[in-house]
Amino acid sequence: MSESKTTKFVTAGRDKKWTNGVVNPPVQRASTIVFDTVAEKHHATVNRANKTLFYGRRGTNTHFAFQDAMTEIEGGVGCALYLAAQLRFLMPFFHL
Repeated sequence: MSESKTTKFVTAGRDKKWTNGVVNPPVQRASTIVFDTVAEKHHATVNRANKTLFYGRRGTNTHFAFQDAMTEIEGGVGCALYLAAQLRFLMPFFHL
């Protein structure tokens, strides 16, 4: 049985790997991720497309859960997040 759109809005992005068993993913607010070695940092950066923690403003479990939710709701294959400031800069170039 398929989920209704309403149910999908409520449950999208609720993967245990992001939520750790709680109803909604905890909000992770970070600007920096600490690594024990430079090799670990390099590995995380190379694997950032695979939803690996690598940089606080673009790669936390909160971001990954939101990307999964948007992908599921929109029926897409992936989701890229951009800062609002970046989008605001681009707005003069879009003509609707």
